[in-house]
Amino acid sequence: MSKAIYGQISGSEALLLSEVTRLRRRVRDLEDQVAAYEADVIMLGQRPSLVSGGRVALDEALRGLGESEPALL
Repeated sequence: MSKAIYGQISGSEALLLSEVTRLRRRVRDLEDQVAAYEADVIMLGQRPSLVSGGRVALDEALRGLGESEPALL
């Protein structure tokens, strides 16, 4: 019964595990990069404000980072 609910798990489980591991590593790398960007912004004295929309430029820069990533199929 549980196999019917969750589906038969086969060799694709290893594939899924490796993909999740890769994505977690990528998220961790991007978080480190964001922290570095924020540190640079603070050093430049241009601390972004969440209220004034100062994060817009940072958000646009982060969107550009993911363009080289392959799509998850």
